[in-house]
Amino acid sequence: MEARNLAPLPGDVDVAVGASLPISGLTAWQGLFQHGRLQAGQSVLAHGAADAVGSVVTQLAREAGAYVIGTGRAPDRQKALDFGANKSVNLENDPLEDVGGVDLVFDVIGGDIQKRSAALIRAGGTLVTVVGPAEARPTDGLAVDFVVESDRAQLSEIVQRVRDRRLRTNIGQGLGPLRGRRNLQRDRATRGEDGHPRSPVRRFPMRMVRFSQMPPVKGQSACGLKPDMAALRLLSDVRSSFPQPESDVVSHTVSRMPKVHPGYAALPISGY
Repeated sequence: MEARNLAPLPGDVDVAVGASLPISGLTAWQGLFQHGRLQAGQSVLAHGAADAVGSVVTQLAREAGAYVIGTGRAPDRQKALDFGANKSVNLENDPLEDVGGVDLVFDVIGGDIQKRSAALIRAGGTLVTVVGPAEARPTDGLAVDFVVESDRAQLSEIVQRVRDRRLRTNIGQGLGPLRGRRNLQRDRATRGEDGHPRSPVRRFPMRMVRFSQMPPVKGQSACGLKPDMAALRLLSDVRSSFPQPESDVVSHTVSRMPKVHPGYAALPISGY
């Protein structure tokens, strides 16, 4: 990871919150403003409005002056409203077509939901998706699929909103320091219907360390994640212990640990 893509993490922002911003925050920002060209007064259909990306989409869109219709499951209805959605739609029971016309759809689901959502877009509107090439396009609008890119200026804007309490992240269960091989054995005992362990990479706790100065960012304080060697050793054990396809997931995750400075790396909080 190049220093020009890093943004300072203020001391009053929790490390876990900071770690969640580059993916969820930048995805929401770029989808809404860079690709969706959102303007005040427009309406946004935000899928997964109570989830990591969708909750940020909802908050940023509301701040920009948009009317936000959030979607999700019934248990998440109130959470979507708490994040700022003007209206919440239960995809399991509520007819999506009752939403009416919207100017922008932020799609994180794809498939049939994406196709039905595209039909709701008004003339000149945009379908923005992060799940790959769009399978459906608006009748008189744009369909944009994108992959989030590092952007220091955008990330700084997002961090400032967190500091000002205009934006909050949706972080799931936190995992504490490693307890040794007992955690590995416990996770190996938790298996799905196919007999394989459930998402081993997602379940491994990893220890994060804040350090105050990163030399590549001259004159500024930055936040990085120092590798926990015990975690790396455990991942190595997992790579050799788990059958396919889990070993591929672990290998892929280890290979994607970005270098931020010699001796430092950003350990993933969850698998990809």
